[in-house]
Amino acid sequence: MSAQGPLWEVFDAGAFEESLMLSAYNHGVDSIAAVAFVTAPSYLHQKLGIPDSERILMGVGLGYRSDAAINRFRSDREKVEDILSITQ
Repeated sequence: MSAQGPLWEVFDAGAFEESLMLSAYNHGVDSIAAVAFVTAPSYLHQKLGIPDSERILMGVGLGYRSDAAINRFRSDREKVEDILSITQ
């Protein structure tokens, strides 16, 4: 996206990314949002020849599940229910 483009394009890209990830899952392909490509885009700008006048809005990693050790990692994060309360 042009760095000068309207911010509503960010919303469109987010909606597309979600659809892409859901569709991939439906076809047996796992995915992960690659936030680093958006927050620190210099690598992609350099590797793909993207000019600085363009903004990277999304990054998605796609692949097939395996039993590799990295996929068994679980963080020590707080449980969502311990930090979030939704009331009506």
